[in-house]
Amino acid sequence: MSGALMWLATPRMHAELRAVLSRPLSPRWDRARELAPRFEQAVHALKGTRPIIDIRNFGLMAGIELEPLPGKPGARGYQAFLRCLEKGLLVRVTGDIIALSPPLIISAAQIDEIAATLGSVLRELA
Repeated sequence: MSGALMWLATPRMHAELRAVLSRPLSPRWDRARELAPRFEQAVHALKGTRPIIDIRNFGLMAGIELEPLPGKPGARGYQAFLRCLEKGLLVRVTGDIIALSPPLIISAAQIDEIAATLGSVLRELA
């Protein structure tokens, strides 16, 4: 976009942005804010389970770092991914880090189920 067109579009873009930002947030955001402490507690309750090295979270997102298998970086994370999938839990892995980001419509019971399934899988891999 040329400079002149960008200059003309800017007031409209600002007006659109103001309109979007003035809308109330979706109730899903409120729900996520309410469930975040329960998610944090459930995920951090796995601390001390082998082969976990570290657990980090922010809201309804968590990263669980696993101890790598000697000489096989990423293998343990992939094993965890496969075992979770077999048990009906879809997780993302990057190397030996499990990434969790459940949908904003998740229930408290589903958070507990995620933690229980993941804990079971990790104990199998230890």
